[in-house]
Amino acid sequence: MTLRTVVFLAAVACLLTMPISAEGACLTSPEPPDRNNPHQFVGAFIESLEWGKQGSSRVRPDASLGDLLLQLKLAQEDYRCAATILESFAESNDHFIPRVATLARDTYSALIEFDRRLVTDTTAALDTPGGLGSAIDRLRSLAAAKTEEWTGLNHIAAASVYVLVKFGKNGAPTRRLRITRSERHELLQKLERAFGPGIRTGLRTAAGDAVNAADGAAYLIHRFLTDRKWRAVDE
Repeated sequence: MTLRTVVFLAAVACLLTMPISAEGACLTSPEPPDRNNPHQFVGAFIESLEWGKQGSSRVRPDASLGDLLLQLKLAQEDYRCAATILESFAESNDHFIPRVATLARDTYSALIEFDRRLVTDTTAALDTPGGLGSAIDRLRSLAAAKTEEWTGLNHIAAASVYVLVKFGKNGAPTRRLRITRSERHELLQKLERAFGPGIRTGLRTAAGDAVNAADGAAYLIHRFLTDRKWRAVDE
């Protein structure tokens, strides 16, 4: 392997690990979800974030070329699971659920495409004499676009909590939720199992490190569910 190739691979690894400010195996229940149920939707959205975090955490900066390409392919499968979990909710008759589900599903689909292009552009660059410089520029652009897509997921998470809100006849929020106390508790437990107890106080990293975007999205949901100004339907 030439020095130019080694330098290129090192650049690829750095770009792909930029910090970010099989269908049956994806689903946790054999029973189809109630696509109009806000509790089930938010639970599914949390599961999708868990798959998304797994995908975004796969690529390692010290990976060999073979490992790097494998990690990207595995990440695509993780994102595919995240999208699959939300698929039925995109057909919901609820006012908010299908909008949020479609936005999140499309985000995961975009991440799949970014990783697919990262794989193809990386392998193509190695086969093209003199193509290393332009390939690095393309990879930098793809990595930046991927980071932007992840940032958008935080906005989707912020919107997802309104699925749980009961609105009055005038369209204003009532400070009541559409879920029971036990359902609220179940969602909080689900978040803490998936993202750890640190989600209770906000996710912190070492100085200079960025919080994983899926962690940030999960924290937004957790913070809303622990806000006692919003009362459960049976309170």
